[in-house]
Amino acid sequence: MGNLLFFKNNDRCMKKIVSISLFFLISATIWLACKKEVEEEPFLTIEEKTISFKKEASSKAILIKTNIDGWMVKVPSDANSWLTATKEGQNLKVNVKTNTSGAREAILKVEGKGLVREVKVYQLGDKPEILVDIQNIKIEKITEKIEFTVTTNVEYEIELPNWITHDSKKQLEENKGYKHWFNVAKNTEESPRTATIKVQSKGLSTPIIKRVYVTQSAGYEGSDASSIEGDIKLKIHRGTTSSYQSGGEIDKSFDGDMTTIYHSNWSNGGANYFPITIEYFFETPQDVDYMMYYPRTEGSNGHFKQVEIQVATEANPSYIKLKDFDFKGNGKVTRVEFSPITKAKSFKLIIKSGYGTGQGFAAVAEMEFYKKNTGSFDPTSIFTDITCSELKPNVTDEQIQNISNPFYKSIAQYMKLGQYPSEFRIQNYRAWPNPDVYRERYRMQYSYSNLDNPTGIAVQEGEELVVFVGPTNGRQIQIKIQNLDLPGGDGFGNASYHPLYEGVNKFKTGKGGLIYLQYQTEDYQVAPQIKVHFATGKVNGYFDKTKHNDADWNRLINATTNKYFDVIGEKSHICFPVESYKAHTGSRGRELIEQFDKLMVQTHKFAGLTKERGKELPNRSYFQVMYNEYHMYCTTNRTSYNVTTMSTLCSPDKMGAASDKTKIDVWGPAHEIGHAHQVAPVFMWKGMTECTVNMNSMNIQTAWGIPTRLERESMQGEGGYNNRYEKAYNLGIVLKRAHADIANNNHNKADVFCQLVPFWQLNLYFSKVKDDPEFSVKLYDKIRAVQQKSTINDGEYQVDFTKTVSDLTQTNLIPFFEKWGFYTPIDKEVDDYGTRRVVVTSNYANDIKQQITGTGYTTLTDRIEYICDTNWMYFKNKASVVKGSASKNGNQITTSGYQNVVAYEVYKANELIFVSNKNSFNIKQNVTNDIVIYAIAYNGERTQVTF
Repeated sequence: MGNLLFFKNNDRCMKKIVSISLFFLISATIWLACKKEVEEEPFLTIEEKTISFKKEASSKAILIKTNIDGWMVKVPSDANSWLTATKEGQNLKVNVKTNTSGAREAILKVEGKGLVREVKVYQLGDKPEILVDIQNIKIEKITEKIEFTVTTNVEYEIELPNWITHDSKKQLEENKGYKHWFNVAKNTEESPRTATIKVQSKGLSTPIIKRVYVTQSAGYEGSDASSIEGDIKLKIHRGTTSSYQSGGEIDKSFDGDMTTIYHSNWSNGGANYFPITIEYFFETPQDVDYMMYYPRTEGSNGHFKQVEIQVATEANPSYIKLKDFDFKGNGKVTRVEFSPITKAKSFKLIIKSGYGTGQGFAAVAEMEFYKKNTGSFDPTSIFTDITCSELKPNVTDEQIQNISNPFYKSIAQYMKLGQYPSEFRIQNYRAWPNPDVYRERYRMQYSYSNLDNPTGIAVQEGEELVVFVGPTNGRQIQIKIQNLDLPGGDGFGNASYHPLYEGVNKFKTGKGGLIYLQYQTEDYQVAPQIKVHFATGKVNGYFDKTKHNDADWNRLINATTNKYFDVIGEKSHICFPVESYKAHTGSRGRELIEQFDKLMVQTHKFAGLTKERGKELPNRSYFQVMYNEYHMYCTTNRTSYNVTTMSTLCSPDKMGAASDKTKIDVWGPAHEIGHAHQVAPVFMWKGMTECTVNMNSMNIQTAWGIPTRLERESMQGEGGYNNRYEKAYNLGIVLKRAHADIANNNHNKADVFCQLVPFWQLNLYFSKVKDDPEFSVKLYDKIRAVQQKSTINDGEYQVDFTKTVSDLTQTNLIPFFEKWGFYTPIDKEVDDYGTRRVVVTSNYANDIKQQITGTGYTTLTDRIEYICDTNWMYFKNKASVVKGSASKNGNQITTSGYQNVVAYEVYKANELIFVSNKNSFNIKQNVTNDIVIYAIAYNGERTQVTF
C-alpha cells in the first residue's frame, strides 16, 4: 500500500493527511542553447516553461535570456480567441482573457535561429479543476528526485506508491497550487517498473482525479536526449541555377521535402551542358561550418561528381573558391566541411560532372547549410575523449552531480557505478572493403554484404539518435537503419541512411529498425578503427561467434528489444526473427552460425576464392528473412529467405549438424549463394541461370557427405525415372536433344537438373578420377579470364565452353559434349528471367571442334557421360564388369550380382532406347525378344545382360 498525502493552505505541520485550497499553476525550468556570433556561444534560456492563470483576465511577463536578436513567439491558432503573446524587449508578455467555461491550455512556441522552444499556458475557469503539468514521467534506475506542479482551485490529496515518497513543496504565487518534489528509491530489480501517482480532489461529490504515470528503467536507456543540441540549420532564402527541367526548379532543393528534387535540363547533348551553376542565398549573412548534400533517393541520374564550391561573404562580396569536391556520383548523403566561414551571404556550386546517360545530369533532393552548435558543457572535462566512452580517472561523485547537462550526467552516473551498458553501445569499428570491388574483380553476379558492422542497437522511426564519434582521420562513415519487418516485401531496402561525423551527432531517424555502421575504404586492412558510442536507441545486441560463447547466446537472445537479431561468423551473417531462433535454434546459436560459416568456406574453396590463393572475399555473406511471394533468392548484397523457411534456416541440424545426412537440407542457401558466384555470360549463358548455379549446391552436398539430389531424388512422378541422372540420360543422350532443349517430353521448358548433369560429371571425373581436387578452382579461374564478346551470343558461349574445358584439361572432350548436345544445332527462344534466342550453328560448332582437334589433345575414351556420384570409383579403378544374373517382369528389369557397371544401355533394333545407372529400372515398354541390354564398363566395354 502506498502513501496518501493531503495538502492545505496554511500547512502548519506535516501529517499523513493534510488539506489546502489552491487556484493556479506556475512552472518548472528548461535549459536551451543556440549560437549567433562566432566569438560568442548563442543561448536561449526560458526559466519558466509553464505559466498558469486564474480565471480572470490577466497578464504575466517572463524573462527570455538570449543573445538572439530576432527571436519570436507563435500562438496556436485555436487559442487566438483567448490568448496573446508578444515580445517586449527581453520579456515574453502573455495575456489571457476572462475564462467563463472550463479550464483551458495552449503551448506557445518561442523560436530563434531555427530553434523552437515551448512554454505551456494554463488557465482555470469557473468549474473546479486540477491541472498537473506532466502526465508521464520516465526516469532512470538511478534517478533520485522527480517533480511536478499542481494547479487547482480545490483541495487535493496525492497518493504515492511505496517506492516514491514526498520530499518537499513550494507554494505558487497567488495561492494557485504547489510545486512538489519527490524522492525515488533506486530500482534494484532486473526489469523496469511502473507506478501511478494519483492527484485527487477532496470534498467534491464527483471527485476530480488526475494521474501521473511513472516508469523507472532497470538500467541506462538514454531515452531523453532533449538536452543535447543539434547543429543549427540555416535557412536558404532563395536559389538560382543555369539549367533546370520544368517541374525540377531549384527551389525543390531547399523545400524540406526529400521526395521533390531539383533536376538540370533533360536535354544534355550540347557541348556546353556542363558546367552547371547553382547559387544559394541567405536573407542575412550567416556563419557556416558545413554543407549537407542529399541526393535523390529514387533513381540515380544527376548524382553529383566533380563540383567546385565558392562563397561570397560580407567581407568579400565577390565569390572566392573554397574547394573542389568529388561527390563520386554514388548517391551517398555527403557532408562537406568548411573552415569556419564568417557572415556568408551566398554559396555557388559549379557542377562540372554528374551521373547519368549521355553527359550526365545534376540533381539535388535537399541542400542544407549548418552552423555547429558546441553547447555549453564540454564533455571532455569529465570523459577521456569526445566519445564519452570512459570517465577520466579520479572523477568524483560531486563533479558528476555538478554536470549541468542531464544527458551527459546520466551517462557519467552509470559509468561511475560501473553499470553503463557499454557492450554494444560503445564499440571500435573496423573498416571493410566495398564488396562491389570484389564482384567486379572476380566477375561475380552479385556482391556480398555491405552490413559487416552490426551495432546491436535498434531504434524507432523518428527517434532522436545521439551518436558520439571518435577521430575519423578524414574517413567517411554512415549508418544504415534497416527494418526487415515489411509485410509482403523484402525489408532490405526499407531503410534510411545517415552520415556520421567526428564529435556529437544528433538527428531524427528516417526509419526504425536495426543499425549497421558502414565504414568502407580501399585500405581497409590498415585503416584505423573508429570508436563510436550510440548513447540512445535500445540495445538489441548481436551474437558474434568470434567473441561470444553458448552462455552468451542464451543471455543475448533473451534480452533482445527488436523483432530481429544479427548473428555473425567469420564468413557469414544471418538476420532472422527472434521467435524463429527461439523455436528452431534453441540454445545452439553458435552451432548454427558455424554451419553457415562452413557453407561459405566450402563455397569459396570450390570457386577458388580463398586467402591461401590470394583471392579472399573479405566481406561476409548476408542471409536475411523476407515476406514477399518468393521462396528464396539471391540479389545484390544478400540472399533472402521467406519466413516460411525459418524452420530450416534456423535449425543447426538441417543446416548441416545432423548426424543423419539425409536430414540435412542445405541445398537452398547453397543454391542462392551459388548465384553470387555465377560468371555471366561465360558460364551463365541464357538458360543456365538456374542450372550452373547448382554446381555449388552439389559441391556442398558432396563435401558434407550428403547424398546428392541428382542421385537420390526419385523422378517416378516425372516420367517414372529412378533419379535425376536416369532422367537426364533418357531425355538428353537417348533422344539426342540439344543441350538447351533437354526438357520434359512436352518441350515447354528445359529441365535445369538434366542440363546440370554434364557439368557435374566433368567435376566428378577430373577431381576424383584424375585426382585433381582443384579442378573446379582452375575451371572458375579460366572462366573468369575468358574475354567477353562484344555482342552476346548465348549459343556461342555454350560451344566455347567445350573448348575452355578441353584446354583446361588438355583433353579432347568432343565425344562427351556431342553426347550431351552441346554442338547440336538449335535456334530457340529461351525464357530465363527474360527471353533471348539461343542459336548454335553447325558452322560455329564445327569450327570449335576443329580447333580442339587441332590441339592434338588425347581424345577421352572413358564413357564419362555415365559417371555419377555412386560409380566414379569404377572409372578410377578401371574396373571391368563382373556379370551377374537378371530378371524381367513386364517393363521392369532387375539385375543382381553385377559389379562395376556404370550404366545399362537398352537397345531395340540396334537403336538406343533407354539408359539407367540403377540395377532395377523400367524401360517404358515390354521386354520383347528384339530388345538387347548391355552392362557398360567405365571404358565403354559392353557385357550383354542375359535372363
